[in-house]
Amino acid sequence: MNPCPIGRRPRGFTLIELAVVMAVVSLLALIAYPSFQGLVLKGRRGDGQVALLRAQQSQERWRAQNSRYANAEELQLPETSPLKHYRLAVRSATEAGFELVAVALDAQAGDAVCRVLRVEQLGGETVYGSGPDELARNAGELNRRCWQR
Repeated sequence: MNPCPIGRRPRGFTLIELAVVMAVVSLLALIAYPSFQGLVLKGRRGDGQVALLRAQQSQERWRAQNSRYANAEELQLPETSPLKHYRLAVRSATEAGFELVAVALDAQAGDAVCRVLRVEQLGGETVYGSGPDELARNAGELNRRCWQR
């Protein structure tokens, strides 16, 4: 007895068809994953930006009532950003200005170009900066890319 009568195709997929589909799906995933990861890092960057902007507002409120800007303790600055993606610090605080820094933690540390975000206030001018580490600073387009929302 023939398992496949004449004129009827067997049901199902062949091993070769399944292998081709798996190869195509793997290739698409390989292409899409880095873009997805970049969007995740960019989204988390907002956590650090929000924390710095809140700290900047707190500094201005402190300065309105005192003759200088506040250190981290006076400002009651939390150790991390609201979603815990960044460690926060006041690098300097004087009568003339301040520097606030957010350094990426855990998975966000994979954000190689924008690992460090900073807000500097000096002589009435506010500068929003970024960099791959606490010493290096991004210039121009790279910095704008780190701060775009």
